[in-house]
Amino acid sequence: MSTAVKERPTKAVRVKRGLVKQREKLFAKLQEINHAIQEAETESAKSEKLTLAKLRAALSWSRVCAVKQIRHLHME
Repeated sequence: MSTAVKERPTKAVRVKRGLVKQREKLFAKLQEINHAIQEAETESAKSEKLTLAKLRAALSWSRVCAVKQIRHLHME
């Protein structure tokens, strides 16, 4: 019975996996934001514009949370 030693993936492979995971997280966040925008637009009157406050409400974000989310996205 032979036991093969598992090699660690190269740094490039690990980095790629990390980037793929990050892309998936960002894509999920983008879908959430797009859904909230569509929801807010359908709920508001046609004459009203979609404001940041309405978007925050649709996402259930407070002002502080919205700022943190934006900063977090810019840092990634």
